[in-house]
Amino acid sequence: MESPLTNISVAKRPVSADAAVEGNTTGGVGIEGRASGTGEATATAGALDGTFALSGTLTVTGDVKVTGTVDSAFLKKLRSKFIGPDPDNQVWPSDDAVDDEALAASEFIDAFRSLFMLREDGVPPPAGAPGSAKQLIKELVDETGWPAFNELVAVPAPWNTPEKRDGFRRYEISSAVDVLMRVYHMKGAAAGGEPTQLPPDR
Repeated sequence: MESPLTNISVAKRPVSADAAVEGNTTGGVGIEGRASGTGEATATAGALDGTFALSGTLTVTGDVKVTGTVDSAFLKKLRSKFIGPDPDNQVWPSDDAVDDEALAASEFIDAFRSLFMLREDGVPPPAGAPGSAKQLIKELVDETGWPAFNELVAVPAPWNTPEKRDGFRRYEISSAVDVLMRVYHMKGAAAGGEPTQLPPDR
């Protein structure tokens, strides 16, 4: 079963130095070999969205901590909508928004308000200028029917129960702001020659 977790960091101690982590890939991360003994190691898998394969024996003594964000069909579609098919030629933000902090801030506010008011009060998201965050959110909602509970934007288990799924939709709103910040940083950082990832990926 696919894991809904992404940006996962797994810290294990103590483990031996010969523990090998192969990956940081989308679609699966493999740990091969034997881990035992003393020392510390941190295994980080970026965008884990598939299977976690273990070959051999893994012995962990001590603390194991898994942290990350929960991905969903809606957040994946949001990410794809704002980045577009070519990460080197992002749909959003516009060059104007990258150069104008006040404009960029208003786009963040527009996106949050559109999702929040739709989820909380049933207000349809307004249209915006072509390529703006407001317009992209409207298009995404029109395409998926979010926040309705349908197959296009299904809530992942174990949050898909009637008692939890409304809260998960609110989680998606807060996560959408995080997605937009990462996309915004990608474009501005790439133009300046900086690393394009933010923690915990970076």
